[in-house]
Amino acid sequence: NIIGEILERETRQKVIIPPTPQLIGAIGAALFAQEIKKNINK
Repeated sequence: NIIGEILERETRQKVIIPPTPQLIGAIGAALFAQEIKKNINK
């Protein structure tokens, strides 16, 4: 899943960068999307 790989790479980078509301929102959206995928795969 290309989108998933991009989100994982982005979140790894954003953890290093000082958090801002936009970055926190992006991380939250990425984690939320991962949880949805897990639930769909069950």
